[in-house]
Amino acid sequence: MVSTLAWLQGPDRAMAQSDMTWRELAPENLAYMELVLAGGETGTVIIELNPRFAPETVKQFRRLASEGFYRGLSFYRVIDGFVA
Repeated sequence: MVSTLAWLQGPDRAMAQSDMTWRELAPENLAYMELVLAGGETGTVIIELNPRFAPETVKQFRRLASEGFYRGLSFYRVIDGFVA
């Protein structure tokens, strides 16, 4: 469902995997979430949804997001192999 994730903090700053290949993104497949970190910093997470791989999951995610389901929920960064 999700193929690209970037964290934007402040104007024109993006932190992402250094090995990520940048390409043009289809606007209709993007979801934007405003986040507030524990320290009070704010930023925007851009999530690229890929309906070709999981059309029903993408549809469900969009519905939940538009209804405000994720508002106020905690999100955690998962790093493969970091915490077992």
